[in-house]
Amino acid sequence: TFTEGNTLYYFKEGAYDVTSISLPSDSILYFERGTSLRIYEQGANDYFAAVSASGVQNVKILGRALLDFSACMGGDSIQKGAFDFHGAKNIAVDGILSVNSNTWTLCFTDCENVNVSRSLLFGYRTYSDGIMLSDCRDSLVTKCFVRTGDDAMETKSTSSQGYTDNVTFRDNDCWTDKGLGYGVVGE
Repeated sequence: TFTEGNTLYYFKEGAYDVTSISLPSDSILYFERGTSLRIYEQGANDYFAAVSASGVQNVKILGRALLDFSACMGGDSIQKGAFDFHGAKNIAVDGILSVNSNTWTLCFTDCENVNVSRSLLFGYRTYSDGIMLSDCRDSLVTKCFVRTGDDAMETKSTSSQGYTDNVTFRDNDCWTDKGLGYGVVGE
């Protein structure tokens, strides 16, 4: 868990074994080209996302990193998550490569001003949805490639109190096995 705001958290080129990374407000998580994170579960009840932030603002995830979820059990929505952001504002994700996501890959719930760009998400498992914006506002997803075993890009509401407004998907490529390329759905 990273806790210091106004901080650049920098991963140098190399391989790392990671269970989860939690980010504070006003921080940047930067991956040098050639960085590989092997994501693994720490015990049977490890449901923490590989990268997450909750109730934060001004967080950026940048650089060129491979996050490999091959070692994680998958197949349903109660497994370890990939990227998970809740109640966050001003979030930017650029240049991430995710492989073998075991569940919903890049998820934003009740967030404002989310910008996702130039990221590649490859998943074949059921429930490996790509980029999900639930109850989000003023957000943009652009120039991404998403290959999933389920829905690729979606906006939705996962609560009775939430709403989604001004979410744009532009210049993306999607390839799915079972779900929608682009979906506006309720859950």
